[in-house]
Amino acid sequence: VTVCGSWSSWMDHYKLGKSGDDFDGVIDLPVGKHQFKFIIDGNWTTSSQWPITYDKDGQANNVIDVAAPRYATGVPLRKFHNEIPEEVELTPAEPTTAAVAPKRGVGLK
Repeated sequence: VTVCGSWSSWMDHYKLGKSGDDFDGVIDLPVGKHQFKFIIDGNWTTSSQWPITYDKDGQANNVIDVAAPRYATGVPLRKFHNEIPEEVELTPAEPTTAAVAPKRGVGLK
């Protein structure tokens, strides 16, 4: 099973690893909305475990929306203008790497 998507203009195919009945993989995706499909034995297919959208030609594709990472929340930047505050609680950044694989089992149609 491989996955291919709009993030590479549908050119790059990423092989998913198999563990029992599950297929998984990690692909470093740029921020934005991306369409993708799974390729099984040469047949392009969508998964019922991911949202589906339709391209301009009416073809069904799965879709993922990768959000920009957040480096800190609740910290007004003006506090850092002249001095560093003594205590600032930071929230870790959200990863920009998205796992693109059925979440549980094959789940492909």
